[in-house]
This record gives sequence, C-alpha cells and structure tokens, in this order.
Amino acid sequence: MLCYQVFLFDSLIGYLLYGYKTVVPQAFQRLDQLTVIDMVSLIVKNASQIILVLLFRNYYLYLLVIPAVTILRNFGIAYMVDKRYPLYQPSGKLTKEQIHDLLTRVKGIAIGKVCITSRNGIDSMCLSALFISAFHVAADGR
Repeated sequence: MLCYQVFLFDSLIGYLLYGYKTVVPQAFQRLDQLTVIDMVSLIVKNASQIILVLLFRNYYLYLLVIPAVTILRNFGIAYMVDKRYPLYQPSGKLTKEQIHDLLTRVKGIAIGKVCITSRNGIDSMCLSALFISAFHVAADGR
C-alpha cells in the first residue's frame, strides 16, 4: 500500500508542482531544453537509487527517491522557464465568467479523457476476466 501511495504522490506532484510550465518550451518547440532536464533528472534518480540500495538495502528509500527527483525536476523546469521566458509570467485576475468558462472546458476535457481511457480499457478488462475464469476452470479440472 505504501508503494502505491508513493507512486500516487509522484504523479500528483508531477501535475501540481509547476507542471504547467512545461508547456512554454513545448509551445516554442524547444523540447531539447526539457530533454536536458529530464536526462539530468534520470541520471540523478538512478545514481541515488543505486547508492541507497547498496548502502541501506532498503526498498522504501529506493522508492522515495522517485518523488524527490520529480520535485527537483519540476523546480528545475520552473527555474529554466522563468529565466529563459520572462515575458510569460501569469498575472491578473480572471472574471467569474472566465472562471466558469474555464471550468466548463476542463470538465469536458476530463470527461473525454475518462471516456477514452475506460473505452480503451474495457476490452483489456474483459480479456483478463476471461483468462482468469478459464484458468480457474482449468485448475478445478472441469
């Protein structure tokens, strides 16, 4: 259960902690800037995990490196975007109509993503259930 929570936390902070700033280099078609940060993050993560496993032989410490590196990666991306694209800083306030329109659009996107994911996953779930039931029938000898 703890492993699941670590991975869930990693996904959550990946979106909430400056995750939106990755859009700026993507919009300027400068994925090379993000690739450099991703490569450094990957090297730091792997090296840290190897060192922790060799020193402490503890899988939970190994797992905790994952969200820590995600936090560092997001801070690195935020710093890079703030430094290279200073003109694109959020400012001002949205009106209630703009907030309502934004929420309506985000809800629509979220519902669409859930529908696509569930539609694409239903066949996998049905096949898994079929194979599991066939396995149980074969194990029972019927």
